[in-house]
Amino acid sequence: VASPRTGADAAAASRRPRQTSGEDASTPMSPVVPSCFLCPLTRRLMTDPVALRDGHVYERLAVEEWLDQGNVTSPVTGLELEALTLDPPPPPRAGIQ
Repeated sequence: VASPRTGADAAAASRRPRQTSGEDASTPMSPVVPSCFLCPLTRRLMTDPVALRDGHVYERLAVEEWLDQGNVTSPVTGLELEALTLDPPPPPRAGIQ
């Protein structure tokens, strides 16, 4: 018979992410990272995001390497870029709404 949870135990349990079926209950879930925070080139969480004129945001080092290799097209669309400048990323809209 399970003992009732104390206030501290219940509060801690409510902060833990819920697990979906098929997951081991002893393994905590990793937080889900929205895809807009992942670089299209590396598929990793961006730490120094920059935007190209194609409207997409990339990790600075990854896109600089892309451009240094002589590429003049968007890594995402394949279309020729209007300019090869790196701009500040736009504010994340999903988090604002």
